[in-house]
Amino acid sequence: MTEPKAAKDKESGNLSEGARTHVVDVWTSWKYKRNEDVYSKYIEKGNQLEEDAITLVSLQSNVFHKKNERTLENNWICGTPDLFIGQSIEQAEFIEDTKCSWDVFTFNRTKHKKLNDLYYWQMQGYMMLTGAKEARLRYCLLNATDDLIRDELRKLGYAMRLVDFEETKEYIDRAAKVERNMIYDLAAFRKRYPNFDLHLNVAEWKFDIEPENRLFTIVIPRNESDIELIKIKVKKAWEYIKTVLDKN
Repeated sequence: MTEPKAAKDKESGNLSEGARTHVVDVWTSWKYKRNEDVYSKYIEKGNQLEEDAITLVSLQSNVFHKKNERTLENNWICGTPDLFIGQSIEQAEFIEDTKCSWDVFTFNRTKHKKLNDLYYWQMQGYMMLTGAKEARLRYCLLNATDDLIRDELRKLGYAMRLVDFEETKEYIDRAAKVERNMIYDLAAFRKRYPNFDLHLNVAEWKFDIEPENRLFTIVIPRNESDIELIKIKVKKAWEYIKTVLDKN
């Protein structure tokens, strides 16, 4: 959805360079039946803790939510909103999408930053698919999983060049800080992972963050002009495929 830099391209409604690159990637994936494997610890946390995020939203909003599994599509786009409020997903009054922050720093930064453009257009797309009047982005701060913490501890060991991961005092102190940065409800973490060998001092723990302070919401109203712009951009993408890529 990014506008091109050149004035003549803007006036002509052409796709930006980044949009053309994305179209090439989508076309390549379709033509050659291959997908790029995109991995990051941030995506992994969101995937692993999706149900936990939905539970946090349900408890804090006093509305029972169940993960939507239905993918919707129209002539322009397809998508799978996380949550909805209404009689059905096709007739949703509101749609909601959960985002799991990596840690308390990214969680709080997001509160004070401009809304991510990608998320804005994602929500407009969901409202286009459902007819919803409003979208709610639910940012959640949740305990990391035991696997994610182990990954970070391994990285720490490699960075410190430990021999056979010998747990020196310096390592234990730094590992405890890693765990503190990834756990926000210690009792819940220990209940879920009773066999996880923590480096932090459980007896002196006083760093829990209350559930109500681990969720915040950004409300995005439906914008009909931007929804029409999505249609225009998709049509331009199809034109680009037909005039450029189909020749290959």
